[in-house]
Amino acid sequence: MSIYSGFGIKNNTFTELHASDGSHRTSKPRNFGLEYFGYFDVEKKITDKLKVRSGIRYSGLWNYGPNFIYHYDPDFPQSKSKVIRVDRIGANKTVAHHHYLEPRFSLNYQWNNQLSLKLAFDRLTQYIHRLSNSYAVVPFDAWTPSNDKIKPTLVDQYSMAAVYTKPGWEIGLDLYYKRMKNRLVFKENANLFLYDQVEALLLPAESTHYGFELGIQKNTGNLQGYVNYTWSRSFIKTNAKWQSIQINKGRYFPSNFDRPHKLNLILSYPISTRVELNTKFTIKSGRPITLPLGKIDDLLIYSEHNAYRLPIYHRLDLSVVINPKTASNRKLKGQWVFSVLNVYGRKNPFSFFLVNNEGNFRFKQLSIIGSMIPTFSYNIKL
Repeated sequence: MSIYSGFGIKNNTFTELHASDGSHRTSKPRNFGLEYFGYFDVEKKITDKLKVRSGIRYSGLWNYGPNFIYHYDPDFPQSKSKVIRVDRIGANKTVAHHHYLEPRFSLNYQWNNQLSLKLAFDRLTQYIHRLSNSYAVVPFDAWTPSNDKIKPTLVDQYSMAAVYTKPGWEIGLDLYYKRMKNRLVFKENANLFLYDQVEALLLPAESTHYGFELGIQKNTGNLQGYVNYTWSRSFIKTNAKWQSIQINKGRYFPSNFDRPHKLNLILSYPISTRVELNTKFTIKSGRPITLPLGKIDDLLIYSEHNAYRLPIYHRLDLSVVINPKTASNRKLKGQWVFSVLNVYGRKNPFSFFLVNNEGNFRFKQLSIIGSMIPTFSYNIKL
């Protein structure tokens, strides 16, 4: 039997969001959050083939001042106009304190010398929230800690895995199901850099995620490589107190990370003892977006949330690695890498946005890498 334990602590500082006009609001201090955790795991070999590991993790976040706590009229959705009181929290005084127990369990079974199986359950707590916006021309992420209005995200994940190995080959299959509570999404038409009360821009939500991943690796012979296919789904729904501010009327809709299909292919081939050719090809479903269906006068009528998708993303990269001939006793060895990104110049859409030309709306596409890009680098190996 083996016993594992540990603990840790980390202090975080979060810069506030900026106003929509780009100005910085200095009336509100930054957010401060002290994260801590401790865990205790026990691993035991039940038989020659079966091994079990279980444990518990205790974690928490102390959100402390200086800061402000805003109190809202309980009969209305939270907004700037519904603030009824503001409390100032002094330095090192508690804004909010969250803490949870996180059990976990895994079971490993070595079927034979080639096949192994694994079952696992994990409960996780996320105290720092990633706020993703897909409405802007260039989507962005911001981070905010849990506080008196924002609860930590709770995650329950179940997974199964099988790995089959033989000389020169490895095949792996993973399946998972995950439920998340206390997630956050922006309100529709939220002014994303509005004001100090970030909680007034957000809605509580819950999400469901599931899928599988199949990978095959060949590491023998001249031509080596890895192919990986993932099928996954991710759905989210808001559970606000007021129906009028629910997204998609409170029904599940695809999250911004819902890309059902993804395929990666990586190959390498030695042209000589010092020159190697590498290639990587990726193809995946486009991310979900919300599109206007029409307009009444100057008022745009939009589809249900994330009811459409960007076009399929695909890209091919090539590289040649050259290892110059050097003396065997030389400590530093160099390596040239010549690459071509996006070989066939695919204009993969990163986002779409509307342009209003005197009342006539038309779509424009933004592509981050919209052409072939050659690169080179020189690496030094110790």
